[in-house]
Amino acid sequence: SCSATPPRKGGVGCNAGSQGSNCRFCGFGSYDPCPLDAKDDEDVATSPAPLTYEACVGSTPFGCQAVPFTSTSSSTSWHADGLSLTCGSTYYVAVRATNCAGLQRTVSSAGAKLCCEPPTAGVVQLLDAAGEQVWYVGESAANHTNASWAGFTDMCSGVREYALSVEQVNAGTVLWSSSVYDGSTSHAVLPWEMLASLPEGVSLSVVVTATSHAGLSTRAKGEFYVDRTPPVARGLIFNGDMQHVVCQSAVTPFRVSWEQMMDPESGVKSIEWGLGYWPLGDDLLPFARVDGDAGSVVRERSAQVGHVKLHAVVYSTLRVRNGAGDAALLTSPPVRVIASNCSASFLCLAPSASLEPMLPWMLPLVA
Repeated sequence: SCSATPPRKGGVGCNAGSQGSNCRFCGFGSYDPCPLDAKDDEDVATSPAPLTYEACVGSTPFGCQAVPFTSTSSSTSWHADGLSLTCGSTYYVAVRATNCAGLQRTVSSAGAKLCCEPPTAGVVQLLDAAGEQVWYVGESAANHTNASWAGFTDMCSGVREYALSVEQVNAGTVLWSSSVYDGSTSHAVLPWEMLASLPEGVSLSVVVTATSHAGLSTRAKGEFYVDRTPPVARGLIFNGDMQHVVCQSAVTPFRVSWEQMMDPESGVKSIEWGLGYWPLGDDLLPFARVDGDAGSVVRERSAQVGHVKLHAVVYSTLRVRNGAGDAALLTSPPVRVIASNCSASFLCLAPSASLEPMLPWMLPLVA
């Protein structure tokens, strides 16, 4: 039926029953006597003729400047190949429907900007808990390593989303991939379960994939390495020029010397020195970073510590941290503090036999 509502027997279109006098069907003149019997009337009324569709593309709504109206093979979709369109321009698709009576209706889509280039790649870094860039991941870093990215831009449609993955360098194996982050996100915590399972010495990349609203993607990566071995701390000497002393005047500054600290995998990042009344402790002088080259052959640091308990035993401890964030503690044999000097030999006691074989102490530390 060409009417908006297909006629039914006895209805508005065929108001005289099976031989209505005012039927209007395709192929018959309006208001001509209906030549169909009751069954034909019902069949035609329930099977209207299909619509035909055409589509075009233009730079304005309802315009067809780029592609003229073209017949479609489907009533719900249309595509065109080999179009000559301009990048950065906005285009519209218009669809025109025609019924069997030649009546037409045309609708237009919203504008869609044509983007031809993916987003510009940014910079990807790995950061520790303090926000400093790292290139190595160890035992301690597994709990608080962040992937951070910046500088991804898309001037055409904007960045819609980001996705992260960790891949093995050269092999291209994806070890972990994230869910999608929205375009306003700039960092994400890498799961410690994944980092803790990485093998020693492997080279990896954290990869950020940025996808624009136009569906175009680009990737950027930051490489890092796995180092699970603590640094090598050695040669700690308390209050002497490469010779340990067993007593210390309370008015004399404390001194400590050490040999070169080493970490073949990720290098020595920092050395801290502390004093305590217990091995590996810093309750007397809190750990503080030592200025200068952490890898020099011989280094010294002096400090004046007030309110030291007379006749107390004091231990000097170094905390050496490598580029992966893991640390080793090295403590000295004990030194007894006296009031004036070491002339009273009964105050200058050597380490006990039970402690002497164990000193100096070295302890790997995960902090």
